This record gives sequence, structure tokens and C-alpha cells, in this order.
Amino acid sequence: MRQKDINLGLINFTNCLPVNYSLNKWYLEGLTLYDGCPTEINKMMIDAKIDIAPISSIEYLNNQDKYTLMDNICISSIGKVDSVILFSNYEMNELSGKNIAVPYTSASSIALLKVLLSENGINIDSIKFSTHTYEESLEKFLDGTYDAVLYIGDPALCCNILYRNKYLIYDLGEYWYKMTNLPMVFGTWVARSEWIMSNNTDFIWIKSVLDKAVESGLNMYFNEIISSASNNLKIDKIFIEDYLTNKISYKFTEDHRESLKLFKKLNDCLIKRAEIV
Repeated sequence: MRQKDINLGLINFTNCLPVNYSLNKWYLEGLTLYDGCPTEINKMMIDAKIDIAPISSIEYLNNQDKYTLMDNICISSIGKVDSVILFSNYEMNELSGKNIAVPYTSASSIALLKVLLSENGINIDSIKFSTHTYEESLEKFLDGTYDAVLYIGDPALCCNILYRNKYLIYDLGEYWYKMTNLPMVFGTWVARSEWIMSNNTDFIWIKSVLDKAVESGLNMYFNEIISSASNNLKIDKIFIEDYLTNKISYKFTEDHRESLKLFKKLNDCLIKRAEIV
């Protein structure tokens, strides 16, 4: 019998609903669930308030000494993702020296944006990055305040539908795939390595539970999930269904592993160049 509950974090975005919905529905004994946005979940893991969670991939890559990767599940896209979007008044190659707002909820997507801009020949140091909290509408953000705005998660998913004919839209998952021919891993499921040392049986059990949660969320509970998400976001079910089945990928493969390595390499190079300057 386990002596202490397993503390598991969940990201409160639609792309995590197949897992979240299943776990909340099952109400498994000995499992305590915590939810939050990616940066909040990242901090809970750093502070050891939770044991297992889907954290930002860049957070895992920068702290591999602290975390053990769960190689059976992730949050990724192979091409368009629809929920990591740069809305812009300018072409990508015209963003040098511009003002770009990035969300407080993001870690991986901000790092990815900077990598993609740099690979597109943009001097990152020339750009003024500001943090936004979705406090204004996208229209207000882009009406003179900022030149481009990064949205992630559900706000990005909704605005990608509402504003697709008004602004230039850059899907970062699609940009990464075109550049690398690899999936983009936005979120990695990990466990604290220190916790695993004394809870290896629970770790193996949770890996199995997560596999079953994804399977149930995309099959048994799928109609309930898309109805719930459609009601919450006020967008048509057809967009949710397409998003969860054709855009978001939960399987972790060798291509995903290679993508993570490349992401870290490019991000590290960007950081080193900034330090030299």
C-alpha cells in the first residue's frame, strides 16, 4: 500500500483534455490532481509540490538532471498545431526591430518563436519582447500596441478561427515541421527523478494509467470531451474534433526524441550567441 498520494499536475488546455477528462472521471484512489497553465505546472514541479506532470519541453530540456522523461506520451504536433500562433501585422522576415508580445503562460512556445525567428535571419536582440496576460483583445493588442502577438492554448485556438482572415497567422508547429521535417514537442510528461527513486512502482503504474487515459479520452469519452470543449470555448465541435484528432499528437516516437535534441541544440546556440554579444 502506498504511504503517500501521488501528486499529478494537469495543464488546463483543451489539448490535454483526453488525459484530464479521463483522470477526473475515474477519480483514482491515491492520486491527487492539480491543474494550471504550463508555467504554473513548471513551477509546481520545480518546487516539488507535484511528482509527475506534462511540463514545457524546454523546461525538461534545461533540467534533465532533475526529471525523468516518460517516453510513452507527450503533447506534440506533426505540422499545424492550431494553438501556438503568432498573429502579426508584418511578414515573418520583417519582424526585426519590432515589438512582440508573448504570453505569461508559455515557456516552450516563446523559445520556439525565438528559434524560428533566428533561423529566419532575424536578429533576436533587435526585437522588444513584452509579456502579456491576455488582458486585452487581440484586436487591441495589434492596433498600434504591438507589431505581433504570440498566443498559445485555448486563446490561440479560438483566435485562429476568429481572425484567420484579418491578420498574418504563423502556426509555429507548422513552421518547425517545414524547417526540420520533425514533429514539434510542446509538452513532455516527466516525473521528478528524486521521487522515482523511492516510488518506482508508482511511476510504472502511472505510465500505464496515462496510456489508458489517452485511449479512453480519444475513444470512449471523445463525444463528451468535444461537447464540453465546444461549450466552454464557444466554437463548433468540428474544430475541436479536428484539433484533437488531426493536429495534436500524444504518441512519443524516436522522431519526437530527435526533435527534442534539435530544439535544445538550436535554443542553446541562440542563448550562447546572446551571451557573446
